[in-house]
Amino acid sequence: MRHLGRIAAVSGLLGLFVSACRPPVRLPAAVGPLRVQRPLTNDGSWVLSASSVESEGLGPELAADGDPTTRWSSRFQDHQWWQVDFGSPEVLEGMTIHWEDAYARDYRVAISSDGTDWITVYACTNGNGGSDVIAFEPVTARLVRVNCLRRATRWGFSIYEVIFNSLEAHGLEAFASSGSGEFAPRFAIDGNRQTRWSSNFSDDEWWAVDFGQSRKICGLNIFWETAFGEKYAVEISDDARKWEPVYRVDEGDGNTDRLFFGPVTARYLRIHGRQRGTGWGYSIWEVEVLEPPRCPRAWASDELPGHPARCAIDGNTSTWWQSVGPTG
Repeated sequence: MRHLGRIAAVSGLLGLFVSACRPPVRLPAAVGPLRVQRPLTNDGSWVLSASSVESEGLGPELAADGDPTTRWSSRFQDHQWWQVDFGSPEVLEGMTIHWEDAYARDYRVAISSDGTDWITVYACTNGNGGSDVIAFEPVTARLVRVNCLRRATRWGFSIYEVIFNSLEAHGLEAFASSGSGEFAPRFAIDGNRQTRWSSNFSDDEWWAVDFGQSRKICGLNIFWETAFGEKYAVEISDDARKWEPVYRVDEGDGNTDRLFFGPVTARYLRIHGRQRGTGWGYSIWEVEVLEPPRCPRAWASDELPGHPARCAIDGNTSTWWQSVGPTG
């Protein structure tokens, strides 16, 4: 067993060294301004594992215990890994690896939702130890694995601590008639168009958001998954009991709906499905709530009933503006 090389100094040095690794793999950009980054904290429910352990007292759980003086250490071999299972999906935007003296010269960070299919989100081919501050576009994962491919020393691989940066909706709380787990309501406001809310397979379903306090809004962008709403209403409320419709869609075609109204003031907003566009339920990648002055306004010389000017900018090719035309 090796002795610790720099425990006394590590608490003062964490975060000061950035590994000489190539830039992170770029994934599709996320959208949505309503989010905030926070460090994930192990509440005791995480499952930590590794390909090997050097000796007793150097297990994988010590790399996620919040203590910068404890560590995981592997056998003295290449091709080892350290892994965390959060137990449920988390939206991640980066992480920091605090290496002990036995660092990886070459390693990969991979994510998975089931432990079978893995996607590499970061690659380092010339690491120099210390602390690797890693950033990548927001991704959703239940499991994260650090695949250590090539050692930089004659020892194995050893990590003091891994810290994950997670995203959550800022000041918002989403709720719905149905949907949980990896399809929970919160995934429609997490700023990540790779995650989604999904309802039961029935027409009368809804998704709602609580702003926490009254705010002025003038529209929203709905990024539908394949299971879109053909007929639905946008409703507002001050108490989540009495709802007032502010916009109705009767010929939805999926993809992206850009809806403008008001402006109105409300604490709660709800998307209330009345008829599905597919045999599945309703599923939304992301909802962007718009506040003045972000909403354009449309007007015209005249409007045929049922075809107002706003239909020309609502993102729906099944609706249109039409003038009354000549009379007599």
